[in-house]
Amino acid sequence: MATVWASLEPSVGRELVAAQAVRLDQPTTITIRWQPSFASPRTVAAMRAVYNGRTFNIHSVENEDERNVLLTLSASEGLNDG
Repeated sequence: MATVWASLEPSVGRELVAAQAVRLDQPTTITIRWQPSFASPRTVAAMRAVYNGRTFNIHSVENEDERNVLLTLSASEGLNDG
């Protein structure tokens, strides 16, 4: 949809065991500049973010104080390759 500048900050990860395979859940906070195309948090949460070939599922979106300056995305990678 768009190419934007972003800041990625990994959080503490965890290992999950499913179907006798160990998988890594790596939560990440992604901060991007607000754009009109990102006005609906539901629409943004249905998207994925791609960074250097890594794909992130977006779980939630925060528009701090509804100021339309920065969006903070809660995302993760690893459980289903994005």
